[in-house]
Amino acid sequence: MKEVESVEQSSLFKEWKKQHADSYIVHFFSMNDQTQIGYYEKKSDAITTFVVGNEITKTVDTEIFREHKIIPPLNMKEVHISLQKAKEIVQKLMKKYPDPVTKEIIVLQTIETEPVYNMTCITATFKMLNVKINAKNGEILKEEMQSLMQWCNYESGNSQAG
Repeated sequence: MKEVESVEQSSLFKEWKKQHADSYIVHFFSMNDQTQIGYYEKKSDAITTFVVGNEITKTVDTEIFREHKIIPPLNMKEVHISLQKAKEIVQKLMKKYPDPVTKEIIVLQTIETEPVYNMTCITATFKMLNVKINAKNGEILKEEMQSLMQWCNYESGNSQAG
């Protein structure tokens, strides 16, 4: 994946890696054409994220809030389906739903032992399509359309006029 190569070939990453030799890639995140690549280090129990843009930048390390003891590495050699191919798979699925997509969120990460694209499309009618695709072979592991409104908690009689 060219974005991972760009990060790992940057001088910023190389300098950071000298101090964090045991770190490894754990996720690729993309939303609205912004790409971030996260690296986990067990010693500090933190993820450092590199942002891919005109230049590579680094965010502040973030502590991990999770159930599992160790975050599994993302083995890029096992990723045989390109990001573009994964998007095409989701675009075909979206033909079943008439709503135009307004936001697309993509995470490539290891789920259990497999590299998986976890893709979420938000539609103009406030619906959310979540699709999980095996990044090795393109198999759709999960497809679920939900209304975002089900998460809103409206209480009658509590509206305030301004």
